[in-house]
Amino acid sequence: MKHNPRSSLNSIQSRFQFVNSSDFFIFLPILLKNDKLYSMVMVINLNIAIDKTANVGVLEKGNIYRYPEALTFPGGKGINVARALKTLGIEPEIRGFVSGFNGRWIEKTLVKAGFKTSLVRHKNGESRICYSIVENGGVSTDFNEDGPSVPAAGQKEFLKRFEKDVKKFKIISISGRTSPGLGKGFYSKMVRLAKKNGVMVFVDTTCLALREAVLAGADAVKINHYEFEEFFGKKFSEKNVAEFYSRHEKFGLKTIVVTNRNKPFYCCCLGKVFKIVPPEIKELKSPVGAGDSFMAGFIFSVCRGKGILETLKLSCAASCSDCGTLGAGLISRKAVNFYKNKIKVVEIGGK
Repeated sequence: MKHNPRSSLNSIQSRFQFVNSSDFFIFLPILLKNDKLYSMVMVINLNIAIDKTANVGVLEKGNIYRYPEALTFPGGKGINVARALKTLGIEPEIRGFVSGFNGRWIEKTLVKAGFKTSLVRHKNGESRICYSIVENGGVSTDFNEDGPSVPAAGQKEFLKRFEKDVKKFKIISISGRTSPGLGKGFYSKMVRLAKKNGVMVFVDTTCLALREAVLAGADAVKINHYEFEEFFGKKFSEKNVAEFYSRHEKFGLKTIVVTNRNKPFYCCCLGKVFKIVPPEIKELKSPVGAGDSFMAGFIFSVCRGKGILETLKLSCAASCSDCGTLGAGLISRKAVNFYKNKIKVVEIGGK
């Protein structure tokens, strides 16, 4: 008798359970025989791109550079999260907008790589192309298109599908800058629909989109120190990260992580404050996508029911692994395991 993946998925889904914990919110999934984790994660990347990455040795203004080949992948922060999740053993579903020839290439390439997708196509221009020019030593210069404006009909179709399907998932990850043309309240609608159906929401975005998501009840926020200062209007510090958390806890925020490149950074989780000290990277190739791999490690750890200390270590280790590769969201389990035990996490305060 043939195996029916959908019937197996339904039986697995019915056995998911949430467990309250004084240390962290824990999500317990069921492992399949092939060690693939059906945690029912939806990854949202509204402004999907084609990412091209090339190493030119040393970049000097006004020069012409030739290189054998650029690494070319579907990209955007959410796609990078999904790519790293797949390496760790989680099979996410990707959602967002695509358009034109570039959009067809993106969708075809994602499906070929084994990702499940539900992408809304529209006719406004071409999905964007972004370039990362990497020098020896890991310095990266990035050129990111804004992308096409998403028409109202496309937005309506996305939210229609989202509302219909959201209850099938346990975690929604929303990553990346917003697409041009999105109406006010788009992010808050997604978050409220998810929360209404008991779905956890993890967010890595900026500006108005971040504000909407947090005020609508996002469970976890992962941003870098530049984004923190832009959003909160205060300098990155332990005190100010804790203040951000205390101000927004009433809306449902359980965790905030503010990263700081290769320097120590902070996390507030359920009233506790942690300092994370990253290790030295063995061979730094490119930091692009490191924050996205951090988010992937965070989601993976929560799905596996890890406590906050181990979650932060594994997340940071995934980020370190990404720094050792040319291309975003590209990590290895071997490197994650190598770095995990070299990361220091200390509880430094709380209620």
